[in-house]
Amino acid sequence: MLAQVTSEELILQSARQELARTGILGLRVASVAEGAHCSITNIYRYFGDRDGLLARVLGDMYEEFTAAAVATFMARLNDRKNLTVRDIARALPFPTTESEMKIQAFRMQILATSTENQRLCDRLKKISTMRATVWQESFAELDSKMAPGERYDRRVFRVMLANFAPYYNSLLGDMQVTAEEFYEFMEDKLRLK
Repeated sequence: MLAQVTSEELILQSARQELARTGILGLRVASVAEGAHCSITNIYRYFGDRDGLLARVLGDMYEEFTAAAVATFMARLNDRKNLTVRDIARALPFPTTESEMKIQAFRMQILATSTENQRLCDRLKKISTMRATVWQESFAELDSKMAPGERYDRRVFRVMLANFAPYYNSLLGDMQVTAEEFYEFMEDKLRLK
């Protein structure tokens, strides 16, 4: 027996389709309602208002993007033993591939939207903090697979990620990279050894 799709799920599917078609700024609740075959009132019943709908659908998408980033990175290293720093570097996504650029562009739009949508900002804080914890667990797993004599600096990931999108760093709360950590890291990396 097929599971019934709820009105809420239809609204979320319609919102994603509308976002793909018009972007975040072009999203109209009336168009989402039309695509979901429901009333605007029904959308407001589930999500409160347009900001609530955006907080839900953009938060879901952001969570999917960030989960995929960790999963892809770890999958590239999963079956490897005696990891080297080169292996880790090569497992990172190349930031200028077309697919990565599209994801980054949309992620930046989500972050920009969260500066004006407090519910989305709160959701992204929770997601970002949780994802930072998952990254830490992933690094612990990598540490256990490193080849003898191979070591890497975890600060690279924290500092690069936090400063790649400084607003993202602010979402990490107590886990964010501090100015002192940033300057110590940069001093260490700038010094020729």
